[in-house]
Amino acid sequence: MPTARAHRQPPLGKLSPPRLGRVFGRERLFARLDATAAAPGLWVAGPPGIGKTTLVATYLDARALPCLWLQLDAGDADPATFVHFLRAAAARAVPRRPLRLPAPGADDLRDLPAFIRRCFRRLAAVLDLPWVLVLDNVQELGQAPALHAGIAAALTELPQRVRVIAISRDPPPPDYARALANQQLAVLDEQAGDVLERRVGMGDHDVGGHQVANVHRDPRRCGETVIVACAATESVGPNGPARTANGPGASGL
Repeated sequence: MPTARAHRQPPLGKLSPPRLGRVFGRERLFARLDATAAAPGLWVAGPPGIGKTTLVATYLDARALPCLWLQLDAGDADPATFVHFLRAAAARAVPRRPLRLPAPGADDLRDLPAFIRRCFRRLAAVLDLPWVLVLDNVQELGQAPALHAGIAAALTELPQRVRVIAISRDPPPPDYARALANQQLAVLDEQAGDVLERRVGMGDHDVGGHQVANVHRDPRRCGETVIVACAATESVGPNGPARTANGPGASGL
């Protein structure tokens, strides 16, 4: 029978980035992400299956950036639940350092953005630089204007070399309008470049010197997911492998 403490443990994987299989180089996309580094917040948006989470996870791994990873669900729209798992993510990153993020009281709920700002301020005071907070599946929060407003306001509390990356199927809601206007939040979506990831099944196409599979848009036809290295190619000629690209239009999600 599980103990009370074990019962309170986060669901498996909630605080972990995805396990990465074989992933091809994506330096052109990583350069896109590097170019947004001046903004403390980044919103990565796109339809399901396009590879948003993989892009962020591989970028953090390639840049050796420590991260707090929080996979959101509908329950996290509750401020107390959100802060609870934010605390758990920080404790996972620095288990030997005490971090007190209190549950919101009645006064905090009346000014939730100020409460979220204080929580982020405490994170910044405890964690060594640099670090990135990843909020994955932000669309699962639904209509949570106070929480979104709090996250947007908290961007002003982040010191240099600290970022929040939100991953969502949807664009930023109106609560982030001021953060966008003040260049505290950058957006990377399909309008920022071409989609490059594809779901892959079995096959023998050659892209950039790699043997990869038949490319399908329908995930139901996929036996395996890999990332085709289109970020490093301009086109695949009929008589040879892909050519290195130097022009625009080879980025995506």
